[in-house]
Amino acid sequence: MGASNDVWAGFAVLAFAAVFFWQVEEIRQVSSLTGVLGARAFPLALAALLAASGLALVTRFRRRAKAGSDAPDAGDLRMLGTLCAFLVGYLVVLPYAGFTLATGLFLYGLFALLGERRHWLSAPLALALAGALYVSFHGYLGVSLPRGVVGF
Repeated sequence: MGASNDVWAGFAVLAFAAVFFWQVEEIRQVSSLTGVLGARAFPLALAALLAASGLALVTRFRRRAKAGSDAPDAGDLRMLGTLCAFLVGYLVVLPYAGFTLATGLFLYGLFALLGERRHWLSAPLALALAGALYVSFHGYLGVSLPRGVVGF
């Protein structure tokens, strides 16, 4: 595995961000009020974050090539692939399990993937974050979220 994998991963993330931006444009704005966050605000922010991550991967390779440093290990690319698989799994499960349950499970798995071994802490934290996101988006912003089997 060479540093060029960073470039390919960066371009893959940039392509995914471009498709994401394109899909966000399909979201219908319900409110025409100015200054009000609509249904597209969070997905647009996420797409921008994805694009910035892709650019960071590409520019990191260029900096490493100029500095002559060693290539990253295979674990970096494996971690990126696993994170993408988690995200795809989350998107597949979301309509069936509902926002709160799917997000809680996604966050719990993400914590475990990133090395958190205190399950007694990460499980309630994941559910609390999922609940807080549900209240924020559904309760305060009025965004319709998948209900799933749990009902919220």
